[in-house]
This record gives sequence, structure tokens and C-alpha cells, in this order.
Amino acid sequence: MPQADKSSSGLLTVTATTFSRLAGVIFFLIAVMQLTRLAQGWTVIVNGVRVPLWVSGIACIAAFMLGYLGTTATPNGEVPSRPASSSQA
Repeated sequence: MPQADKSSSGLLTVTATTFSRLAGVIFFLIAVMQLTRLAQGWTVIVNGVRVPLWVSGIACIAAFMLGYLGTTATPNGEVPSRPASSSQA
């Protein structure tokens, strides 16, 4: 469970892992919205210019990648340990 500690000043302190996971979830939500735009064909106009749908495709891929990286991040770049597979010859 993510931990958040109260500092002596009364402010909430968030760990790097908790921050990364929250950012990852937000990026996943952005990716879902971009994918929805692609599927539904929604029109987006920025400053009077229509944004093509392929831009959402690139944004969707980038957001999914950032979401994955954020939710699987570990402190100090440690690689999560995997259970040893028991292969018998």
C-alpha cells in the first residue's frame, strides 16, 4: 500500500513511488481519452486549426508507454525481483 507520511510541519509527504504510480494512472487515463477520440472520430480544434486523428494515435502510444513506466517504477531504478522459474531437465 502506498505510504504518505505527515511531516513535522503538518504537510503531507508523498514518496517517489507513490508519485510515480499516480502519474502513471493519470497517463493511462490520457491514453484512454486519446484512444476514445480515435475510435469515435472526435474533432479537436486548437486556435482555429483542426488537429488530425493521427496525432491522437501518437499521443495514445506515448501516454500508454508513460503510464506503464510510471506504474512499474521502483525507487533508485531497482529492478523488481522475479520469482525463479523451476525448470527441470
